[in-house]
Amino acid sequence: MKKITLSVLLALSALTATAVEVRLEAQDANGTKGTAGQTVYEIGIKESINKNFAGDIVVKNYRTDNTDVLSTRYEAGLTGSLPIGPISGYTRVAVGEKYVSGNGGFGYYSVEPGVNAPITFVPGLSLGLGYRFQSAFNDNQNDTTRTWRTKLGYDLNKSNTVYVGYDSQRGDSNQNITKVGYIHRF
Repeated sequence: MKKITLSVLLALSALTATAVEVRLEAQDANGTKGTAGQTVYEIGIKESINKNFAGDIVVKNYRTDNTDVLSTRYEAGLTGSLPIGPISGYTRVAVGEKYVSGNGGFGYYSVEPGVNAPITFVPGLSLGLGYRFQSAFNDNQNDTTRTWRTKLGYDLNKSNTVYVGYDSQRGDSNQNITKVGYIHRF
């Protein structure tokens, strides 16, 4: 697994020279209904294919509270977007592989439709709302979740955005997730 992680990180660093945006995110996932809490760190690189489509690669590292069990998700996604006036609708589809320390990995997929809209009375402020469905390809894995997402972002300038977000995740894992992030566009 260390070789895979190193290979992905090297590929990600090579892509940043041509990437449209790089995203760093930290999450505090508070478990509910018997699910443990987690600390999550995420890096994503997104490249435009054309004006309506972009591809991305995301690596997420998890540390489970109290047990310190580590897990990692490697994910590749495709996002289609359609501006309708000031609002932009999007749908992201992704496939990935999840690894948990001491166990083998398994594949999963996710679909996330949503909208992003500027908050007109504060220049640079925007609101995002989305819904993600995620499930393992193999029915023997407990990895099916449904997540409502909100995000409030602020453009520091043309190239830099900071944001805060909140996810309500339910299913095989139940968590309320608070996140902060930074996006740099090249």
